[in-house]
Amino acid sequence: MKSRKLLICNAKIFLKDKIMHGNVIVENGKIKEIVSQLNNLENHYKEDIVYDMKGRYLLPGFVDIHCHGGNNSSFMDCEESDFENILSYYLKHGTTTIFPTTLSSDDQQLILFLDTYENYIKKNSYYKKMMGGCHLEGPYLSIEKAGAQLQSKCKEVDFSFAVDVINKYLCIKRWTIAPEMDIKYKLSTLLRERKIVVSAGHTKVLYEEMQEAFKNGYTHMTHLYSGMNSMIYVDSFRKAGAVEAALLDPDITVELIADGIHLPYPLIEIVYKIKGPDKIAIITDGMRGTGTKGQKSVLGNRKTGIKVIIKKGVAMLEDYSSLAGSITPLNKMFLGLVNNTSIPIIDIVKMCSYSPACIMGIQNTVGLIQPDYIANFIDMDNNWNVINVIYNGMIV
Repeated sequence: MKSRKLLICNAKIFLKDKIMHGNVIVENGKIKEIVSQLNNLENHYKEDIVYDMKGRYLLPGFVDIHCHGGNNSSFMDCEESDFENILSYYLKHGTTTIFPTTLSSDDQQLILFLDTYENYIKKNSYYKKMMGGCHLEGPYLSIEKAGAQLQSKCKEVDFSFAVDVINKYLCIKRWTIAPEMDIKYKLSTLLRERKIVVSAGHTKVLYEEMQEAFKNGYTHMTHLYSGMNSMIYVDSFRKAGAVEAALLDPDITVELIADGIHLPYPLIEIVYKIKGPDKIAIITDGMRGTGTKGQKSVLGNRKTGIKVIIKKGVAMLEDYSSLAGSITPLNKMFLGLVNNTSIPIIDIVKMCSYSPACIMGIQNTVGLIQPDYIANFIDMDNNWNVINVIYNGMIV
């Protein structure tokens, strides 16, 4: 069979630490070579697809490690058609790798989600490489810090059930847990042994308890600031929270919902200056209302989830007591960071692609424009609008 080739020419290419003007040669869905001069390669590739960037920017495809849904679908709907609806929407907006994320639910619903994921990737070869694995957010979360999660589904770790799930479903790549619900850190210890990312979230622990969790397998913080304590007053005395513990530990990675609403841009810049781009992933925490025009939506399963309203560019509970997820895709978050912060563009790209790939341990295949990597790219104009997306070496 003849190999499938693509020549991307005349591009400003975002490499790991610099931008170069050049050309990318793609073969069979992978990056074969990056060259500054074409010489006689035009003739060699005359029978294949030539994609002229006309001097525009070529970025690595975005990697979203925390997404619940979009385009009026949720991964918790547990229908293959909803999976495809979500994936097709985000792919068009530049996300080429995504980790479908759950919400706190009963055990049967969680199993149904995992079964749907595994059945879908067996049947759908096109989107298979887009999904990096599953991120379980809950149900082992603090009721007090549940936010928009269903409080009735939050509970202490059921270790026996968790072991069964981990043994059966190898697609699980990350689990968000409130450390106080993980008695004696039994689950976090097991997850680290299985090379599954252990993330702290929806937790009421303070600084010292969070430090202890870091010593027992927790390496990442789920949507920093949301669903956790920053500095609080206890008996009139200031106490540092989980946020400060994460900021001060150089080994801990964090993720930010960079829509300018969950986190105002000055706060994002503070985190950037403390942690640096290598330790930060920009995430959507996207829910089904992303990409829709309605003023009402549902967080989680469309039949059993929580009713929310869409207002001022974000989802929130009907009583306004909590935000309920983002409705901003990564390309819009990227643009917001470019226009509203002083963070260098090369670092914004890194936080949307390579850094999240590193956090999830897939940095040797996606997140960079580099030979032997999967050919996932975003074609952006000088105003940082998405012109086209190239996924697995094919123009979307």
